[in-house]
Amino acid sequence: MYTFKPIIAGKLIKGGYLDVEHQPTEKGGILIEKLFGQLTKQKGFVKPAPGSRYKKSPFMEFWTTYPKTNKYLHYPFTRTLRAGTKDRDKTKKLYLELIKKGEVTHLDLMYALNAEIEMRQKQTIIKKDNQFTYMKGIYSWLLNGYYEAWISIRDEQPQVDTNNDFYNQDIK
Repeated sequence: MYTFKPIIAGKLIKGGYLDVEHQPTEKGGILIEKLFGQLTKQKGFVKPAPGSRYKKSPFMEFWTTYPKTNKYLHYPFTRTLRAGTKDRDKTKKLYLELIKKGEVTHLDLMYALNAEIEMRQKQTIIKKDNQFTYMKGIYSWLLNGYYEAWISIRDEQPQVDTNNDFYNQDIK
């Protein structure tokens, strides 16, 4: 299974590049071959392009996606949100415990993180105040379950069935 950000996965599925299990379709396989030279799998992930900043492990995807500091746009850096190796090791241990317990999946955490980042970006522009200043550090974000609110919001959203006749009729 390939791992993608939920927003990207939805677009790839809609475009016919992935099936619902995140496996490449024939069209997706051709694209992967063009991008990476060959269709490869390593522990369920697409082999990163040479020089790519993305690592193979799901944790490293989570770690690198989380903002390093609260610096955003023209607002200056005032505090660190994820620090060095010691912080990464402590966070990785907690991340793996949460995954192993089955409380959340990697995709749940990535969805919640991307949703929070997107919300803070929009709110910074609207309020003209850096909302990343109020974002918790990566370890606290996991430890105190700040991701849970985003997951519950996602799960409460009604699913629209676009396969019925109403959505498939011709507009005149």
